[in-house]
Amino acid sequence: MTQTTRALLATLLLLGLAGPAQAYIDPSSGSMILQGIIAGIAAILVTAKLWWHRLLVLLGIRKRTTRPPSNDAGPDGK
Repeated sequence: MTQTTRALLATLLLLGLAGPAQAYIDPSSGSMILQGIIAGIAAILVTAKLWWHRLLVLLGIRKRTTRPPSNDAGPDGK
């Protein structure tokens, strides 16, 4: 029996023997958990928006766009 299998069996045995927790979570804790979940989803969405074009290029859906060379000269051409 491998070490991973032993660890898995020990974990399942301990979880099976656990009794009731007798714990209480007040309403403000629940709202903090909900806020954390919403913040995590918002962070994932903002990151996806920032990296969306690069992801499409990586997957081959879009071609890489090149920016035209910038003209650093001022409005009078100097």
